[in-house]
Amino acid sequence: LFRSGTPLYEVMKYLAKSHGIQIQFDERALDDLGLSTDQPVTINVSNVLLTSALALILDELDLTAVVQHRVLMITSVDEAQERRDIAVYPVENWRRPPLPVVRKKGGGFVGPKEGGAGRNYDRLIDTITSTVEMTTWNKVGGSGVIVPFRETLVVTQTAPVHGRILQLLNGLRENVE
Repeated sequence: LFRSGTPLYEVMKYLAKSHGIQIQFDERALDDLGLSTDQPVTINVSNVLLTSALALILDELDLTAVVQHRVLMITSVDEAQERRDIAVYPVENWRRPPLPVVRKKGGGFVGPKEGGAGRNYDRLIDTITSTVEMTTWNKVGGSGVIVPFRETLVVTQTAPVHGRILQLLNGLRENVE
């Protein structure tokens, strides 16, 4: 991939080109840490996912990557934790999730109760807020907000938390489908 000691900007340029993405640096955040884009990268990474490579490279420098305006922004961990982004997650497949139907003694079936769509979104919201960065949500004094709107969840959170929400929802979707 690249040799140890390669400047950070060259590593990010290579990753951007090889993955077809735009990568930019938050120069102010790097300055605040006393770093520059010339900072040598001392870790060798190959045959891993882009997210893993970025984590390995950037963790070593106390940096992280966030998506901002469709660009991967390299910034400080502190700066990333301060930024709040709004994301809309389609969750229509939880509106009427496949729930078990149970055979009653003596015949007939018992299925889910009518009018449960709101409760299903509430369950999904509870799952998210109780498993993804639990202390960051407004219901426990944090600044993260999650609100159902039609067949979506509108979430205000930091980029790292949005990444974890997406991972959770993708995992849940795999189990539903």
